[in-house]
Parts: sequence; C-alpha cells; structure tokens
Amino acid sequence: MIGGCLNNRYKIEDRIGAGGMALVYEATDKLLNRRVAVKVLRPQFATDEEFIERFKREAQAVANFTHPNIVNIFDIGEDDGTHYIVMENVQGETLKHRIQKQGKLDSLSALKITKQICNALVTAHRKQIIHCDIKPGNILLASEDVVKLTDFGIARAVTSSSTLKQTDTVIGSAAYFSPEQARGDKLDNRTDIYSLGIVLYEMVTGEVPFRGESPVSVALKHIKEEPEPPTKFDNTIPAQIENIVLKAVSKKPQERYDNVKKMLVDVKAALKELEELEKDNIDKSAAETDKEQEETIVMSKNDYPTKQLSNVTDEDYREENYIQSNKASSFCQKNRSLVIWSLVVVLIAGSLVFGYHQVISYFEVPVVEVPNLVEKDLETAKQSLQNKGLQLEIYNRSYNNDIPEEHIISQYPEAGKKVKQNRDISVAVSKGAKLIKVPGVMGKQLREAKVLIEEEDLEVGEVEYVFNDEIKKGLIVSQTPSSNKEVKVDTEVDLIISKGKEAKPVKVPNLVGLTEENAKKRLRDFDLIIGEVKYKKSLSYFEGEVMDQEPKSGAEVVPSFPINLVVSEGIRNPYGSEVHEFNIRVNINPGEEDQRVKIIVRDDNGRRIIYNQVHHPGDLVKQQIVSVGSTVVQVYVNDRLVREQRL
Repeated sequence: MIGGCLNNRYKIEDRIGAGGMALVYEATDKLLNRRVAVKVLRPQFATDEEFIERFKREAQAVANFTHPNIVNIFDIGEDDGTHYIVMENVQGETLKHRIQKQGKLDSLSALKITKQICNALVTAHRKQIIHCDIKPGNILLASEDVVKLTDFGIARAVTSSSTLKQTDTVIGSAAYFSPEQARGDKLDNRTDIYSLGIVLYEMVTGEVPFRGESPVSVALKHIKEEPEPPTKFDNTIPAQIENIVLKAVSKKPQERYDNVKKMLVDVKAALKELEELEKDNIDKSAAETDKEQEETIVMSKNDYPTKQLSNVTDEDYREENYIQSNKASSFCQKNRSLVIWSLVVVLIAGSLVFGYHQVISYFEVPVVEVPNLVEKDLETAKQSLQNKGLQLEIYNRSYNNDIPEEHIISQYPEAGKKVKQNRDISVAVSKGAKLIKVPGVMGKQLREAKVLIEEEDLEVGEVEYVFNDEIKKGLIVSQTPSSNKEVKVDTEVDLIISKGKEAKPVKVPNLVGLTEENAKKRLRDFDLIIGEVKYKKSLSYFEGEVMDQEPKSGAEVVPSFPINLVVSEGIRNPYGSEVHEFNIRVNINPGEEDQRVKIIVRDDNGRRIIYNQVHHPGDLVKQQIVSVGSTVVQVYVNDRLVREQRL
C-alpha cells in the first residue's frame, strides 16, 4: 500500500495507525497539494457487506456537517476493491495515549477536553446523529489544545429504530457502554452523554469505573452496579467535577442530563470556577512580600534633648530626689489599681507587637520556582526539591509504557510555577510498563477476538488467511503472541484465520456438442456450476447444443467454479436452403511423420475451415459436417488437395 496511489490522486506515504477494521495512512492529495489521512478498510473485509456498510456510514455520518472539534471528512471512494475514506490529517495523540502516559489528567485539562467534546456532540446531535462509541481512543488531541472527535463508524441516526442489535453488541468498547447499549435497547442522545461521563471519570481518576474478565461481564456491571465516586480515588477532585460525572453516568437515561447542552453549561461553570481559583493561587504565589521590616536605629546623644543640671548642688539634687520619691510612692499607693492595669496593657501591647512580627515573618517565606521533575527518578526529584526548599508528595502511582518504574510521570504545580518554600509538590509515579496477559482467541471468530484483545488494551495486528483442513472457515488458527504471555499495553496481536479446507483442482470436462441440459448435469458431476449462458446462431451446431465454453476443456479450476457456455439458437440459414449433415473420413497414408489435415467447407454461409490439425501416418480422421444449400467440401494434406466432395 505504501508508495501506491488511490484513484491516481491520493499517494500513500506512511502508516500512522491501525484498528481491527481499518488501517490509517498519511498521504498527499495530489490534486489539492495537501496532507491528508486515508483510512483504508482491511482487505479481509473488502467483500463483507456489513463492514463495508459500517465503513461508508462513518463518512456519510460526518459529511453533512463540519465542526472544529470533529475530524473533517474530505472524500470517500473505492479503487480496485480497496475502500477508503479521506479525512483531515490531525497531528497529535489520542486521549487514550495521554492518559496512559500521565496516569490521569489534572482537573482543568479534563474539563477543557470535556467542553470541546460536548461542543462536537451538540453539532452531531443537532444533525440527529448519535456517535455510539465515545471513548479516549476516538478523541484526538491536536496542537494548541484543540480536541477532535473521530470514528463515527458505528454512528446511527436518531430514529424509532435506533437500537443496537444483539449481533452487534460486540462492536465498540464495553468499558464505555451505556446500560441501554449493553441491553440492546433503543438509543438516544443520552447514550453519548453516559459514555462521555465515563471518559471524564477516567481522565480525573486514571481508571474506568468497571472492569471484568470479558466484555459481557463489563456490560453487566454497567447495567447493575453503581460506579465508585471519583473522590474515592483522589479526594482532591473538585466536587463540581464529581457531580457532573455522577449525573452523566446515571443508570436511567431520564436521570442524566436531558441533552449535551445542559451538560456543557455545568462543564463551563466548573471550568470557570477552577480557572479563577487557579489564577488567585498563582497571583498569591507570585506576589513578592515587600512589607517594611523594623530595623535597629543608631542615633547620636545630641539627637535627644536633655535638662541642664550644671548649676544644681548635691544638696539640691538629694532634696529634689527625695521629694520626687515621696511623691511617686504616694501616687502608687493612691493609684495602685491604675498602675496594675497599666502594666497589663503594656504586656498585651507587647505581645501583639511580637505576634505581628511573627505573622509578618511567616508571610515573608521566600518564593521559588518549581523545578521540572518529569521523567526523573524519585531520589533525584526529592533532591531537586530539597535544593529549592520544597517537599515531594506522591499522590498517585500508575502504569506507564514510556516512563520507567519509580520515575515521575507528572507533577503539580508544573515546572516553572512560582511557589513558597516548604510547599508540597504532588507527583504521579510510574509503576513501569503494565504487563497484560494476552487473551486466548484461538478457535474464535475475528469479531469476538477483536473485542477480547482490545478490552485488554491490546491491538489486533496483521491478519492472515490460510487453508486448514481441521479448523472451520472463519475461525482463528493461531495467534502471536500466544495466550497468557505477558506483554505491554498496545502490543499488537497477529492472527491467522482459517480459510477452510483447500479445494483440490478440478479438470473442466468437454461440453461442446452436448445439449444445454446434459451440459449442466455433467458439470454437477464434476462439482462445477453453470456460469453465464449466451445464445447465438451457429454454422455447425443445431439448436440447443453447446457450441463453445469458457474455460476450455481440460483447464484446472476449483470446485464450484462457474463455467460459461455459448448455446446454439440453430443453424444459420440465410436463404432457407436445405441443411445437410454428414461425416467425412480421411486415412493418413505412409509418408512424412507430420501431416497437417485441413478440411474446408463452402456453402450458403460462405467459405470456412472446420478442421485443421497435424496427424501421423496410420491415423484416421473422422469429422461431422453440417452445411446449408449447395456445398463443396475439400480435404487438404500438407496443403495438397486430396479429396473434393459436392452436395
């Protein structure tokens, strides 16, 4: 496929994605000179009408509307059996990969993504289209924080017949099924609301609410069990988000949001509140404390006015001091309560002044910049924070394919933020790559195997079809990796599927000269069938006789192969003359080893060669001849006329 060009317009350049039903390639639209993504139906489904219909439905569902949060469909086509959809080439990653990489998302990011998906669904629902498969794998995160909803492959119109058939219950992802989808009940817009609630739940907790050993067990939990509140996983999740989630995932559709617009109102309100709160925190953290601090002031004694005592004698001093002492003693005795209360006031005032300075000292904690901890090991991260006067707090541990075990997946506040010393920096720590046991799918149909594989966060890889004398057609013969082997998330599982017993070739019998009915019987004897039958006038065969066949006698074909016939409508007789039927015999005399025998007939239908083959001495040639009107038959051996017969 890579290097090819669909309908001489879309040049395939690289494979960028794969699913159980289709492959996605990056391509160039030569006509408009732009980069596009081309989704190609896998070859094994090219003759499956159900899959082709689902594939076309995806393009048709989106073709009638455009929205900045929905992947645009540009074209749909088919080239020599290859069915494809041309769509917008979105640069970025899926929400599924973002959650796997980070463990979970912060509340603001989760709400921003939810808001954009709500906007996309408002447009889809307005056009009477239910997506039916809202999940992180179908949500693309493009540049500049733009979210794109994709894969409308099982979308359906909102009609009285919009139900999910029991035969279709394995289509989609059971982890995000609504209860009505799991039961096969009638669907409406609230089905997408439920699935979006599950996605928001997973974004803020890092987990889906229901898991099980099989899609059926998960579907039953959606019907019967209530999800754990998100705050049970993380008590820092805002109440506004938890309220939105729990309302969206109510078991009864009538208890959910009536429509996506109402859910969008709550999402916007929660988003605004959290954004204002974060802005306030940033302003407080970034503000520098510029309060004046008290300093020790050194002053000259000349700055203080003093009483001049140079003319006072010792006697005067002693007398004055005595008088004053008596006055003070008398004052204290008379005003004892007042003195005591004055001392109390002084002590309280001193305490207040001391406390004020302590508070000022607290708020004057230095502001530092948060270092980048992502992908660092725990010890290095702790040391980086200690160097800044900060502390490390682990709020979550989760599996991650990209970040090694005991290394940081994400942090809050993010690197570069201004915070005060002694603050805790919350981090999510990797538990390493999550190892998953590959489910056993041998002996199962591809559709069932696809669900089992994807429910374990694995992907269907290459699918090959081979003949097998023991395994029934359509069942899986083998898988790689084998069942129960532990592999990383997103590992591809390659499958080999049985084409049934390999049919032994059949030699096509000679049907020329037989009646049409006898030809059909003979074909049945050889396990072959009648193909296309044409009727035309003949120069040599009577009405109803087979005058030609395709493939020719002796060709090898598979059982049930169709054989096309040409059947005579009767002898061509332009003048209504007498029709002659006779045999001619030619003996090959001794002489040259190879002798070419040619028989020529001239009659009302003109001149024609009816026999032309090489024979050897001793051979006997017998040929039936049918002619119309006056007839001349000539026999040539090595271009020498040896007999001529007239009628």
